[in-house]
Amino acid sequence: GSLIKDLGLENVTITFENTSSSKVNHVGGIIGVQYGKIKGCFAKNVTINNLTIRNTSFSIGSAIYIAGGSLTTNNVIFENNTVSGDGVVNIEGGSYVSNYDKFIGSSAATSGTITITKGSLELNNALMADSRQLLWGFIRTLDRSPVTVVNSTFANATSNYSAAIRAGGTTIVRNSKFNN
Repeated sequence: GSLIKDLGLENVTITFENTSSSKVNHVGGIIGVQYGKIKGCFAKNVTINNLTIRNTSFSIGSAIYIAGGSLTTNNVIFENNTVSGDGVVNIEGGSYVSNYDKFIGSSAATSGTITITKGSLELNNALMADSRQLLWGFIRTLDRSPVTVVNSTFANATSNYSAAIRAGGTTIVRNSKFNN
């Protein structure tokens, strides 16, 4: 099984009430995947199933921070998470595959809800919805990182620059809906 399942962290809801980090250079929130390890446990690939992450607030990557690792999430709900910097999910030199996840009311002050630098994103059957004004939309690459979006819905967003996806590299979007 996966590392998370082996640790007994499947079907979990994590809720934070008025929790934040005010450290100047604090990165990484609830889950940090760095160069193949998660929270000090070594793993080649990390898979998380059936998790809810609510009400997080950090400077970078309030829910998930990936640096050089590989993460797959299945049926994960990201709800009411904020970040004062880049990405509620922040990918810096790693890969992230999202399957059947929901990003609801989760936004970043200076970038996209999911922000990618020197990494890759594959978003499958996702829902991304937010009634607040977004600065750079739901997905933003800060370089030429590849983005693939399949069978996903982007809803109720307004933005200063792009409401759904702003990518500088190869971007593939198939069978997806953009609703307002």
